[in-house]
Amino acid sequence: MIIGIEGTGSQGWTQFELRQSFVRRILAQSNDPEKYYLIGPNTAATDGYKIVNAAWKTMTGGGFRSIATSRLVLVGYSRGAAYCLLLCKKAADVGHSNITLILFDAVARQGDMDIPDKVPASAGFCVHVMRDPRSGSRYAFSNVGRHVASGQTTYRKKLVYGSHSAMGGIPWGEGEATWKETAGNAAMNAINAGMTLTGQTIGVGGPSDRQHLNVSRQSIATFEDDQKAVEDIGRFVWQELKGAKVLPAGANYKNVAPVFQGSLIAGIVNKVPK
Repeated sequence: MIIGIEGTGSQGWTQFELRQSFVRRILAQSNDPEKYYLIGPNTAATDGYKIVNAAWKTMTGGGFRSIATSRLVLVGYSRGAAYCLLLCKKAADVGHSNITLILFDAVARQGDMDIPDKVPASAGFCVHVMRDPRSGSRYAFSNVGRHVASGQTTYRKKLVYGSHSAMGGIPWGEGEATWKETAGNAAMNAINAGMTLTGQTIGVGGPSDRQHLNVSRQSIATFEDDQKAVEDIGRFVWQELKGAKVLPAGANYKNVAPVFQGSLIAGIVNKVPK
């Protein structure tokens, strides 16, 4: 079984953006007979629980509890990737230890959920692509899943210079330009002044992995940088997934996903055609 969860704001994505999504590209190219896709949360992520609960119900309803050794693949972007970490943690409670995680810039921005900071030990294999802090993109966004809880997990991590949007497969999408002036800078200015911010503004634990003196507080990655980032990510991730037998040998990251015909409502599970 493979389950994909999209990132924040995807409820309003265009067909172009939905087809560029790395999550959907992987689902479309997987040969797994059970493939499911969930759209991501709204901007405030007030509907995040609906997504996690729907994904969990799909996992458990598909014989997941009784076949704890069956392969489960979770792939997510942004907050969707953070939800995959939470689902991985929940899965460990029912004895599943054969999980493959594919994370695209999992962010620490869901303080009302018990999302693990590290990749849970129930993940046997994890690929995680994160934006290089030097790109300045989403300066206030810290990451979860930067380290593993167990040395038994095979962990492939890569930093890529590009925007947060590019990490999901879409060069300079998701209103990246609007982040040049607003919430990110306000949050970081408050932190640097010694203020404590909690909740949705900066997420869990603060941006400890973003405090670099030479890092811009606004995105300086260009559209050309993002195009290169998408290429670099695609080559890296697809190679890893072919090696792990998640994708067939003929899979190609350059092939965009089909036109999306499912639901853009949070918590609705879309069955992906074989």
